[in-house]
Amino acid sequence: RIDGEVGFNRDAGDRLVVVGTAPLSHLALLTPVEEADGDLVVDVTMTGSVARPTLAGTVRVAGGMVRQGAFRFDDVELFAAMDEGGVEIREASARIAGGHVRATGDVALQPAAPDRYRFDLHAQGVDVAQLTAPRESGPALSTVVDADMRVVADQLALDAVRGDGALTRVQVSVDGKTLGLERPVALAVRSGTLTHAPLRLAGSAGGVTLDASVAYVGGQTQVSVGLDGDVDLVVANPMLGETVALAGLASVSGRI
Repeated sequence: RIDGEVGFNRDAGDRLVVVGTAPLSHLALLTPVEEADGDLVVDVTMTGSVARPTLAGTVRVAGGMVRQGAFRFDDVELFAAMDEGGVEIREASARIAGGHVRATGDVALQPAAPDRYRFDLHAQGVDVAQLTAPRESGPALSTVVDADMRVVADQLALDAVRGDGALTRVQVSVDGKTLGLERPVALAVRSGTLTHAPLRLAGSAGGVTLDASVAYVGGQTQVSVGLDGDVDLVVANPMLGETVALAGLASVSGRI
């Protein structure tokens, strides 16, 4: 239901009330997402003008889905409140890559506002190996992470995001062999690329110092990994498919 009127460039002296439910798929028309599903429940009053709006009300999403490239978010839950200062994301959560992510933050309504998007992000149990190209054969690789990060952006696009945080868990598993993070390390994201301080992994698959980057370029996720240490070659088997099966401890130094 939509009642009232507002001007495009000037205050019409009235208010516009929007109350109801809309398909979340309309997001694909307004924001850089490829696919969305579920319902958006809106109860918002707008005064002023379209160019300089003042909003008050709430927006909710329950059981939604949003996909952009390899990033598919299921069971999306959102509660946001609006006032003259902008939009406050009081709670947002979703499942992705076998884990769970949660966010809070705020969005400034004025397009020219610096860092108009500000979010605190928390990821738990996310298997980042699932975010790369799917593998059709060979042993499965699992790389489960926990992380916390504060990010800002001038526009709603992955390559516009900047942020800093901490990687608190990494658990790599291949064919029963494991490598785990010895201590938390710093994270950073700039221009669509996520990097971290060199980290130490150790476990039944050996011990190795690793530095990696994950870049989102042209709708694709690109992963680069540098290794230095002694590691069981079984961890390389997921990249070789079923044609070759390696095993045994080896000294490695290089980047893949």
